Amino acid sequence: MVIDQENRKKALTVNHSNSACVLPAAPRKPDAPFHPDAAANLVADSCGAGPWCNLADALLGLEGLHVLEVDRRDPARLVVAIETPERTAWCRGCGAQARSHARRSVPIHDIPAHGSPVILHWRKRVFRCHEKQCAMVTFTEEHHRIGPREKLTVRACHWAHEQLKKQDIAVSAIARQLGVDWHTVWDNIKPLAELELADPKRLEGVTTLGVDEHIWKHTGFPNDRVLTGFVDHTRDAMGRIRARLLDLVPGRSGKAYADWLKAQPEGFRPGIRGLDMGGRIEVIRLNSQMFLDGILEDQLGAGVVGTADAKS
Repeated sequence: MVIDQENRKKALTVNHSNSACVLPAAPRKPDAPFHPDAAANLVADSCGAGPWCNLADALLGLEGLHVLEVDRRDPARLVVAIETPERTAWCRGCGAQARSHARRSVPIHDIPAHGSPVILHWRKRVFRCHEKQCAMVTFTEEHHRIGPREKLTVRACHWAHEQLKKQDIAVSAIARQLGVDWHTVWDNIKPLAELELADPKRLEGVTTLGVDEHIWKHTGFPNDRVLTGFVDHTRDAMGRIRARLLDLVPGRSGKAYADWLKAQPEGFRPGIRGLDMGGRIEVIRLNSQMFLDGILEDQLGAGVVGTADAKS
C-alpha cells in the first residue's frame, strides 16, 4: 500500500494536544475586550439562498459551523444543532480519500447566551477508509474551535478564563453559567493560566509592586493558610492603578518575599520604583524594616522608594 503523505498531513492538521483550549480564541490586543471568535465576526442582513441561515450563523459566531435547529423547550438551557459543510476528507492513516459513512451527535458546551447555558449538538460526520490494507477503518471529523473529546468549545475555555481573571467570578459560578461541573471548568482554565504565568512579558512595565498577606480559608483545610500576594500597582496613562495579581506564594516571612523576587526574570527587580504595602499599618510595622532593609536594598538595588498608604 502506498501512503499519500501530503494528504495524510492535511488530515492531521487539526490540533491533537491534551487541551485544545490552549489555542487562541481569536487574535486580539492584550487590553482589547474579549471577543468569542473574531474570525467569525459576520454581518448578515438576510438568511440567504444557501442551505443554512446566515442570520443564525452570525449569531452562533463559530467559523465553519452552521446552525441546523434551535431548541428552547427547556428554559434552563439553549440547545443548538450544528454541522460543518461537506468537504473532502483524507484518511489519517494512509492519506487516501475517505467517504462519508454516518453521523454522530456530540454535545459541546459553549458560552452562555440569553441567561442560559448553551449546548451545541454537533452532528459530526463519520468517515470510512476503503483501503483494505489501511488500519484506519473509520474516523470522525474535527474542527479547530472544538477539541477532540473536549466538553467545552475553545472560546468557552477562553471566556471562562477571562471571567476568572478579569471579573473575579468563582469557578463554581462559571461552571453554573456553562452548565458543567467545577472540574470541567478548572481542567480547561488551568492550561491557559499556566501559559500566562510562564510568559515573562506579563511582568513588563511593572514599576509599583503591591505586597500583602492573605489568609486562605477553605472548607476541608484543618488550619488557615497564610499566603503573600504580589500585585501590580502601576498606574496607567489615566492615573488608574492596574491592580493586577501577579502571584501568590505560601508564607509571610522575608524569605517568601526574597525567594519570589529571585525567581523573577532578569530586569524585573531594577524596574521597581515604588512599593505599596496594602495600606495596613500593622503590616508596615511588622515588615517594613525587614522588607525594605533586608530585601529591597539587596534584591532591587539602591534608590527604591517604599510607599505605603496607611489607613486608620
